Amino acid sequence: MSTVEVVAITIDPQMGLLVRPVAGHCYEHIYRVANGLRWNGQQSSIVAYEPQRWAAIELAKHIAKTVHAEYGDLLRLSNATYWGEVDSSTQLAIKQAFNEAAP
Repeated sequence: MSTVEVVAITIDPQMGLLVRPVAGHCYEHIYRVANGLRWNGQQSSIVAYEPQRWAAIELAKHIAKTVHAEYGDLLRLSNATYWGEVDSSTQLAIKQAFNEAAP
């Protein structure tokens, strides 16, 4: 198992929650799990196929669990993680979701 830093978490009006891992980590085959996630190559981020179906916090936990189960990677937030326009209460909830998803 390796730990992969998340460099950015943003919420886009059309794409919903985007989780961008540190450069060099690409999850382009995450769609094969068939659980609603895909890799957005333009944004270098994991996103949902149907973002309107997900609350940001639920999706964050789903992404972290899926990456761990399918790739063996543990996504980690840090003080350097860029949060875009994500408000502080949502940031806290996403941090908790990532911690809950950890084994």
